[in-house]
Amino acid sequence: MSDRYTYNLPEIEGYLLQKEIGRGGVGVVYSAQDLETDDLVAIKVMKVKEISSSDGSSPSYPSSSGPNHTASNANSLNSMSASSIGAQRLFQELIAATRIQHRNVVQITDFGVADNDDLYIVMEFLHGHDMSYHLKHNGALSARQTVALFKEMLSALSVAHEQNLVHQDLKPSNLFLAEEHGELRLVVTDFGIARRIKQNHTSDELMGSLPYMAPEYLKHRVIHTSGDVYQLGLTFIELLTGKRVIQRKGAIQIMYQHLSADFELHPALQHKRIGKLIRKSIHVEAKQRFQTAQELLDALDELSHSDIECLELELRNPDQVKIEAEEHLDVQRNDQKSRQLEEHNKTEPAESDLQESLNYDMLKVSLLEATQTNTTLKSENEQLLEHINEYHKRDSRQRILLIALVLVLAGLCIFGSFYLL
Repeated sequence: MSDRYTYNLPEIEGYLLQKEIGRGGVGVVYSAQDLETDDLVAIKVMKVKEISSSDGSSPSYPSSSGPNHTASNANSLNSMSASSIGAQRLFQELIAATRIQHRNVVQITDFGVADNDDLYIVMEFLHGHDMSYHLKHNGALSARQTVALFKEMLSALSVAHEQNLVHQDLKPSNLFLAEEHGELRLVVTDFGIARRIKQNHTSDELMGSLPYMAPEYLKHRVIHTSGDVYQLGLTFIELLTGKRVIQRKGAIQIMYQHLSADFELHPALQHKRIGKLIRKSIHVEAKQRFQTAQELLDALDELSHSDIECLELELRNPDQVKIEAEEHLDVQRNDQKSRQLEEHNKTEPAESDLQESLNYDMLKVSLLEATQTNTTLKSENEQLLEHINEYHKRDSRQRILLIALVLVLAGLCIFGSFYLL
């Protein structure tokens, strides 16, 4: 929030504008004094022509208290020229936010048309700065602070969603970290492009901040409370880590990252209960997300104190978390395989029994074949033994005959020797 003193300030009846404190795409925010109550207020002045031709990018910053001059200015709204119908529609959407009476939604206390046909709205003045400024200059809050502040803010958006009011532009720069009496509260600001929706509501215009647009809005211009949840999921991650989820530059790259769910998340946000919550919040399919801020709030309420303390520790020690995450994934894969096997056994018992019976029959056949083989081998062995015995008998007879022949020849030799002598 700037602290610039501005010359040639607009003149708005009942208020003394002091200085410019914020500027957006279609409006400028000034601090001002309510001349009736002497309260400090914030006034956003919007140029009619700029709003009529705007591409829908929303201004940044809203701001604490002042009287209600609404009745005195209602007629001036009706007197607006036809050329400012677009501005009137935007202004009516802003007025819709006044129905959300909650401490975590910036309160609009007055509105009207200035003498130069510029629109203005008067808001409570908030002391502090938006979360975009805080993240840039101070870094992320603790996990405990972030969850506590985020839950309070979600309770405010739950009121909006109950009335079918979709903010459409939730991001850190539209969440104001207000400090009052030493206490912090996260305030939703800038309902400039909010829409009251019916079932299957679509829009012809693309309005909001591209790095936070829901996939179904980018593809089909579908507006739904689940689109707010998508933006809340991206914002929640950014508040926890201090870094924007969509890091790429260029409209095409950003749109691709939304539509493909190509997110590189901090390891601490990829597993355990907080990981499941995060993945469901930013799921590329709208029907797979939490449908309202209340559903996301209920999921955050289920986080225990130890869950949040563990998250804080893991956010500060990402290397250790990577190891634990890989181990966790291995356990998940093993569990999944076990469940699949168990499910297979439950759903196909008949097939398992049949297979077991077939295996038993095959085993019997194998045993019979083995038995028959053994019988054949035994018979062949007996025949071989008979042949060996017969061979031994023949061999013995041949030896005896050979010995006898040798003895006869020896006798003849001896007898011949004596005869010659």
